[in-house]
Amino acid sequence: MLLNQGHLITLLMFIELTFVIVALLFTVVAVSFGGLEGFLFTYVLLVVAGVEAALSLSIVVNYFFVEGQISTDFVSKLKG
Repeated sequence: MLLNQGHLITLLMFIELTFVIVALLFTVVAVSFGGLEGFLFTYVLLVVAGVEAALSLSIVVNYFFVEGQISTDFVSKLKG
């Protein structure tokens, strides 16, 4: 499986997919019950998912420039 081999980009992609699925769930609930809250939660969730994707990819790219490789083993090196 891809996650066992240490593919960090695949791991980030699965996290983003989870955010999109939860946003879709909020939208379905908002349409079903006729409320505006589900749409507002969806908007906030997608904004947070976008910010998380930008920050995590910038950390990965910076680490790649420093180390020359990307794997999930570098997470322990990021601890202060």
